[in-house]
Amino acid sequence: MILYGVCALIAGAILALDSVGAAFAVVVPLAAVLWLANVGYAFAAGLTADRGGFRRIPGWLCAAILR
Repeated sequence: MILYGVCALIAGAILALDSVGAAFAVVVPLAAVLWLANVGYAFAAGLTADRGGFRRIPGWLCAAILR
């Protein structure tokens, strides 16, 4: 998630060179959706772990840098 956050900040910085309003209009909703996805999956995994189960995190949420 940190990698996605850094990418969103880079996109915001590039957009801010043209218009700060455009940067906020794109980056703030993007960051909010990424944060909500992270919290949602972490909450669901926590509930499953509380019951003794195991829940996989989706592959798109955790980008594989090295294999």
